[in-house]
Amino acid sequence: MILLQLLKEAGSKDASLHFRNFSRLVDLAGYLIEAPHEARTRELEWLTYSEKLGFKIAYHTMSMKSLLEGYSFSNAYNKELSGKVVDLQSANVLLRALIETCLTFRMIYDWGRDAEEKEFAFSCWMYAGLRSRQSHDAF
Repeated sequence: MILLQLLKEAGSKDASLHFRNFSRLVDLAGYLIEAPHEARTRELEWLTYSEKLGFKIAYHTMSMKSLLEGYSFSNAYNKELSGKVVDLQSANVLLRALIETCLTFRMIYDWGRDAEEKEFAFSCWMYAGLRSRQSHDAF
């Protein structure tokens, strides 16, 4: 219901309405990501994790857009250092994370495979993540 209302209002020229709708959409995304785990069974964990990866892709993309638009910087002591700054190093870090997330999504949820192969790919990915964390020394 909320999503349908947001789609109807998408054509509006009211900037404040778009900002409120964007905030509502982010809240809705947060709810979908953190929906009660009781409703999800272990058999569907691999499938529902695709939502989290999808939102991660969206968040990385939005953050990159903000970084590439730049921000104003002023220096009270040296006016030559004032101006618009684009943080390309941070954008590169986000781009790398975005590419890794897209490749992970493709590796697990390749639509040409059956559900058992996708679940196996997800289990291998989770195992590899747990295994790599075991090699870190504890304090």
